[in-house]
Amino acid sequence: MLLDSYVKKNEIRLNTVEFLCRSHEHTLKDQLLKSQFLEKVVGDYIRDFSEFNIQYSKIDVEFLAFRKSFPLRLEAISIFNTILMQRDHAP
Repeated sequence: MLLDSYVKKNEIRLNTVEFLCRSHEHTLKDQLLKSQFLEKVVGDYIRDFSEFNIQYSKIDVEFLAFRKSFPLRLEAISIFNTILMQRDHAP
């Protein structure tokens, strides 16, 4: 199902960002900064108010709360928050 897949992939992406932030490998952190990933997250995705279009899908009860959510915006905020929470590991 789309939502189940999205939730799992979202968790993988957030865990990857957290790993990069916690890593002692500064080359990875430098690459993250040089790739302008954060600029894309802040500049584009936080401003994205696209909604899930699941009105014709059979969804589980636990996902009902997300039927009017903004997935890219919420994920961008989560990524930004993860990076802020890991700032003690910054080079």
